[in-house]
Amino acid sequence: MPVYYDEKDERKEFIRNTINNLPVAVDTGCFASYLYKDVGYENLKLEYAEYDKMMEIITNRFPRLDRIQVLKEVFSTIVDVEQEYIKAWMGKENPSLSEKLEKLHRDVYTIEYCDPNWSDC
Repeated sequence: MPVYYDEKDERKEFIRNTINNLPVAVDTGCFASYLYKDVGYENLKLEYAEYDKMMEIITNRFPRLDRIQVLKEVFSTIVDVEQEYIKAWMGKENPSLSEKLEKLHRDVYTIEYCDPNWSDC
């Protein structure tokens, strides 16, 4: 039985890995404000710079894809990742991820781990 290569699956996995390796949080709200160049979010300059790098990495990896399609796939992947975290937070799937999220929540909101450059602090 032949196996077919699906570039869309590869893109989605690459985008997911790129998002997971960013040093800043990526969520639908912050990314939407980045897309619309929301000037009311001055405290997101660090995130916006990282989003620019992310978009450059993804665009360079898939040069035949137009920018609008890249943005759609990135946003779709962010929504998927966010939904996984929400389900894990609710304890509905992936208990090990739920434990990691609980630890992250404790660490991030503890003053000694909170970086004042992060928009969440």
